[in-house]
Amino acid sequence: MIKLDWKNPPPIRRPEGHLWLQLEALKAAPGDWAVIGAYGSIASASAAASRLRRRENRPEGDFEFTARSSLPNGRAELFARYAPAEMNLRWL
Repeated sequence: MIKLDWKNPPPIRRPEGHLWLQLEALKAAPGDWAVIGAYGSIASASAAASRLRRRENRPEGDFEFTARSSLPNGRAELFARYAPAEMNLRWL
């Protein structure tokens, strides 16, 4: 007989709560970039930026996201800013 370990999977860990607080905090300094995450590679950070651009359930407002390989060992940072359209900001 096969022995199975019967149990429900743990809840999905969603860091959005903390991330959403960070994005809301960006509204206090429109136009200024801030680091909102660190990743193991530029590909991972870029993918996170892309996902955030497409999300419909992020906090309300005009946000921009970009990734830079600015850390040692090929690691990268995810940057975000609150950029209301009326500010007419230029992309980095």
